[in-house]
Amino acid sequence: GEPMRDVFKRRIADPIGMDPNEWRWGDFGRIDGVTVNGGSGNSDNHIFISSRQIARLGLLFLHRGNWNGKQLISAKWVDEATKPQVSAALPLWPDSGADGRGTYGFNWWANGVKADGQRKWPGAPAGTYAASGYNNNDMFIIPEWNMVIVRLGLDEGQRQITDAVYSTFIEMVGRAITDLPAGR
Repeated sequence: GEPMRDVFKRRIADPIGMDPNEWRWGDFGRIDGVTVNGGSGNSDNHIFISSRQIARLGLLFLHRGNWNGKQLISAKWVDEATKPQVSAALPLWPDSGADGRGTYGFNWWANGVKADGQRKWPGAPAGTYAASGYNNNDMFIIPEWNMVIVRLGLDEGQRQITDAVYSTFIEMVGRAITDLPAGR
């Protein structure tokens, strides 16, 4: 009976120190007396958030739901949510706007193996996963490097940032932090 925004604020945002002035969650109105908040990309009724605040959420996931010694989200659930849950062997749904076969978890994109046998981001470590939103707003979590990368944008109508572009970017970051030669 509690709006998603209020549950999130109480159980996640406040404990990890998210600034309430730097995020807001749209809503679709009330049903049976409860405000219904949207999810990602739901007709401008989703969460609007600054890069610093979403990075805090990324750090919570990087640490498998643990924040300064307090388990806010089950580590087992984080592990399940961020690994592929859609079989790569499934046929592609007709008119699908996104192909999550082998790469989609519970609202997270994982660096799994796609139907064509390739990783989603070949230049990234296998454990990489990401949250992807409207307008090229993306957050990558790379456990192998203990790293969170956030990209906020307002440019989806002007350019599409493909998996190949992100793969190359992450590979370049990896070379910069590990001194790996090109092509590993």
